[in-house]
Amino acid sequence: MASFFRLSGQYLRYFFSLLFVSFIYVLPIILAGRYYNDDLGRTITGATGWNGDGRPATEQLMRLYSFGRPITDTFPLTLLLGIVIFSYSMTLYMRRYFGEDDQSLGILHVFAGFLLLANPFFINNLSYRFDCLHMLISISVPLLAFAIPCKNEIAGMVFDLICVFLTLCLFQPSVGVYLSLILVEVLICLVFGKPFLKRFLSRCIAAFFAAIIYVTLIVPRFVDKQGWRAEASKLALRPDVLTGNMEKIFVIIKRYLRGLSTPVLIPAVCFVCVSTGVWVFALKKGLQKKNRIIVTAACVLTVLSPAFVFLAGLMPLTVLESGTISDHALVGIGGLIFFVGIGASLSKGWCERALIVLMVPCMLFLYVYIFSYGNAMDSQRRYEEFVAGSIVHDIETTDIERECENIDVIGEMPRSAQLKVMCEKFPQFRSIVPVYIYPEDWIGTALLNHYSDRKLSWQEASETELAVMKRSDPAVRNSLYALYRIENKLILVFN
Repeated sequence: MASFFRLSGQYLRYFFSLLFVSFIYVLPIILAGRYYNDDLGRTITGATGWNGDGRPATEQLMRLYSFGRPITDTFPLTLLLGIVIFSYSMTLYMRRYFGEDDQSLGILHVFAGFLLLANPFFINNLSYRFDCLHMLISISVPLLAFAIPCKNEIAGMVFDLICVFLTLCLFQPSVGVYLSLILVEVLICLVFGKPFLKRFLSRCIAAFFAAIIYVTLIVPRFVDKQGWRAEASKLALRPDVLTGNMEKIFVIIKRYLRGLSTPVLIPAVCFVCVSTGVWVFALKKGLQKKNRIIVTAACVLTVLSPAFVFLAGLMPLTVLESGTISDHALVGIGGLIFFVGIGASLSKGWCERALIVLMVPCMLFLYVYIFSYGNAMDSQRRYEEFVAGSIVHDIETTDIERECENIDVIGEMPRSAQLKVMCEKFPQFRSIVPVYIYPEDWIGTALLNHYSDRKLSWQEASETELAVMKRSDPAVRNSLYALYRIENKLILVFN
């Protein structure tokens, strides 16, 4: 067992190559140094709260990592550890499926592994200072489920069940990666002429029972029964729910696609088409001794397989009855992108060289996109620091005796000038680059507490207080906001 987890030769080179390209990819997030949503509250309270999200494994992981509560901010160590775990898990996966018969892992194999991380809908998951570690572990555990061989079928099924259950307890949408990998494994087995039916069935059964255990044991015990968490955890198999969720998903995908220009669209589309063609050719070659009807049917299914992998990766989201779907939940799309990369890695000769050429602009765009994102985050951070500092200064001037503990916010702070330009170019940034300050306690007004030695809590102004505010002059007014003091209540109004 110890020798299995030891890397040497080409696998060690693969690990460091993948680790290097992954580190460069997350570097702009590190350099941006911005608190991302829940980070605002956790950094000043040391609170966890993942149990309420139905993620007890995350709760225990972060308590263990921080050596108990309160948890402390150790970013970027969390992100660096995460990419090391991911790169190692992907190396074991590649060794399992492409390390036999003296096959070499080339640049396209590195690119394929990198694509699972470079999923554009995974960017904001990487941006959390605390959550990034378990987010990366949640896509690494499915890889380990396929990378570690189990000769005994029962043991294999139990191991899969544990991996799926653990993934659900870390970050529920990441189970879509596992479902995608099931279909990828079927195609790989067909290409290399290996049996797959028993393993396919056992993996599906394991996933089914892991989901049942999670829904019946974890959700009732841990998920917060009040507020949005309770609503988000409700499941339904009604056609209107399934179609409604798919519409939400396609709106998110469409928003990202609007940011793609011709210089990347053309090579990306060509890369996908050639990769799918490689899958078909490799499958036809692997089934050359089979009946012609079987080969034809398999080839047709392979052409349709991107759609199947796409649906498998997003299946967990389609059954949410009332929960909202945002970019960070589309982790399963990484399975589809990974499928395309694996197809490319099967190529040989001139086709391999052509795919490497097509890979270059795609790889460059992924880096341009993430570095643009990092600079957009940095720009908004610097703007927020200036505005929040100004607001806190005005609060301290207005409330010298420090009698006010509650604040309400009307409106929302605008984006920085640089972020506005980037949102025009890349519409997805409007969703994944958060803007503080807004009317909410845990995130919306938490930024103010980073610049004040008092604890300000958000509390919605009453009708009476709003009426008094309208008749009063603000204590401070400028072109960006007005600050009112109504007895012991502060009201911040963005213009």
